[in-house]
Amino acid sequence: MNETGYPREVGAKEPPPQSFPWTFGLVFLLAVAAVQISLEYISQYGPYFLYPPEGTGRPAYVALGLVGVAFAIARLVDAFSDPLVGVWSDRHVPRAGRFPWIIGRRRPFLFWASFPLLVTSILFWYPLTDGVSQSNFFHCLAVLSLQLIFLTCCAIPLYALGPELAKTPAQRVRLGSWTGVGTTLGVVVAIVLAGPLVSGLDPARQVESGATAFSPVGYQRVAWLFGLAVFLAFQVLVWVVKEDPSEHLPASAEMWRDLRRAVTNRKFIWYFAIFFLFNVGFLAPQRCMPHWVEVGLDGDEAMVGEVMWPFFVTSLLASLLAPACSRFLNAKWLMVLGMALVTVALPWMRPIATAAAPSATKVFWAQAMFAVAGLGNGLLYVIVFPILGDIIDEDARGQPGRREALFLALHTMTWKAGVTASVLLATQVMSWLGASKENPAGIFWVGPVSAIACSVSLLLALFYPAPKRSQTSV
Repeated sequence: MNETGYPREVGAKEPPPQSFPWTFGLVFLLAVAAVQISLEYISQYGPYFLYPPEGTGRPAYVALGLVGVAFAIARLVDAFSDPLVGVWSDRHVPRAGRFPWIIGRRRPFLFWASFPLLVTSILFWYPLTDGVSQSNFFHCLAVLSLQLIFLTCCAIPLYALGPELAKTPAQRVRLGSWTGVGTTLGVVVAIVLAGPLVSGLDPARQVESGATAFSPVGYQRVAWLFGLAVFLAFQVLVWVVKEDPSEHLPASAEMWRDLRRAVTNRKFIWYFAIFFLFNVGFLAPQRCMPHWVEVGLDGDEAMVGEVMWPFFVTSLLASLLAPACSRFLNAKWLMVLGMALVTVALPWMRPIATAAAPSATKVFWAQAMFAVAGLGNGLLYVIVFPILGDIIDEDARGQPGRREALFLALHTMTWKAGVTASVLLATQVMSWLGASKENPAGIFWVGPVSAIACSVSLLLALFYPAPKRSQTSV
């Protein structure tokens, strides 16, 4: 539709798009950070909370094998909800009614879903019983599934706003930088800041005694802080950002045709395979990071932040520099470079943990390893909008409406499928080879095994069809 409210003619020449305001970039950054906080806190510390390493004196609530099962089932349920939410958002027809301040195809989802998301994000950290039990397993499974579904109802419409506002490849790279910074900051809060907060807010650890005690209170208090912060970030976006009325034309009247066209898009199938395999390899070591730090580096949750902060610094730096890099490398080669940096870093997790060196020395080596991986991670955050934008533009040629939310949902489904497989990979390797202080082989081998999946994805990325250079330069 054009500014007059009438549908655009197919093939009609569009006016030059205007650059999006910096205020949108800022609130988009905060909302993207909120997505990562909500997701990464529970993904990073949830398995560790439910089943910490044996012999550490920490309470356990779910058997180790069932932890991976619970997260895998919840992720699969959530992954199947992604395209449904995407199609729902694309096909939503805004109508003036009782809530005129949230008219649009995207913002109503963020407004309403953020309320139950707040509840489930906190409820997960309150097991039904002390000690390992079946009831805790079902509690974890049910609450986690609901939490991820409500997060999907916020995240998919949020990301769909990006290609709607950023019309050109150059604008998408710049918005990708905002997204990369927000993603990095969100993960920093959820992983680096969460560890010291959990330790500092646990009253059991503040007792001055000869032995260290542990309780779930630290995790619960951090869940309250993060849950409220995420809720406020989504609400700020709803109230500050106004959707473009020209984008309110529904994609089509046939939901299954939209879905079928998207999942059979050749370039997207290639994209899906690349990022699924890469996410499996990249995220599996993160799932066992608290275990690796405690057993391999003689640390605790607070040391996770100490080890990981160079990763986030270099990731943030790479996201900020990506627009300049795109003058020399198109989106495909930025993707290849990012994946290569991550792939060469992961195998070092085992030799660092098993080295006969002081803990401080091993921490330094780990920081250097994650600094290299962070450079690749920052580049990969930025290239999502340019590559997906190219796929979305190709899909929309000659078709009514656009399918931003559907393709962003399928992208998220790719990532979540990788997360599901990464949790299974990490927990099963630890379960098969050992996850205790006496036998930590499984914890140490997660990194090298994960690098194999990253290597396969890197090989596929080398043959991905690159867009023309003029389409991706700033």
